[in-house]
Amino acid sequence: MIGNDLIDLQHVGAISTDRLSKMRKKVLRESEQILLDAFFEKELSYWVAWAAKESVYKLEFQSNPVRYFRPKAIECRKIRLRNEDYLLEVSGRAGRYLVSIKLLERRIEALALTRTKDFQQVSSFLFKEEGSAWNSVQTKHIVAQILAKHFPERGFSFQRTPFPTLVNETQTIPLSISHHGAWLSIQLLVP
Repeated sequence: MIGNDLIDLQHVGAISTDRLSKMRKKVLRESEQILLDAFFEKELSYWVAWAAKESVYKLEFQSNPVRYFRPKAIECRKIRLRNEDYLLEVSGRAGRYLVSIKLLERRIEALALTRTKDFQQVSSFLFKEEGSAWNSVQTKHIVAQILAKHFPERGFSFQRTPFPTLVNETQTIPLSISHHGAWLSIQLLVP
C-alpha cells in the first residue's frame, strides 16, 4: 500500500506566531514538536508533520476505508537524514511506517509505504499548473495520460473509490494522489 501528500509552501502563505502555535498544539504532541524542531524551523516542522501524517492516513485508509483523521492519532516518532531526504518513523492506527520526506522547490513531498523495500518500486509523477489549483477533471486527464504512456499494453483503468487504484483483469497497482496549490503528485507502487 502507498500514501502520499504534497504541500505547496507558496500556497499556504504566512502564518502568525499565535496561529502557528495553536495549529501545532492541535496537530502535534509535545514529543513530536521537540523531535521535529530539532531538524526544522517551527513552521516547516508543522507542515512536515502534517504531510507525513496525511500520507500515513491515506495508506491506512486503503486497508480499512473508515475515516478517522485526527492528527494526534498519528505520531511522528523518529527522524533521520537519508541522503538529501528525511526518513520519519510514523505510527498510525494499524502500525508503524517509514515516510520519506523531500523538501523541494518550496514544496514538501511525503511518501508512506507499508514496506521499506517498496521505495524502490515507486514510480513518481509530478506536475505543476501555473495560475490555478488542480481539480478532479484535470487529475483524471493526467492519470489517463500516464496510463497511455506507461502502461498501454496492460489495459489498466482508473478506479477512484473507495481510494485511487489502477486495475485490470489480473493486477491492481496501488496509487496515491495529492494536489495542493500549483502541484499535483501521483505515486504508483508498481510490482
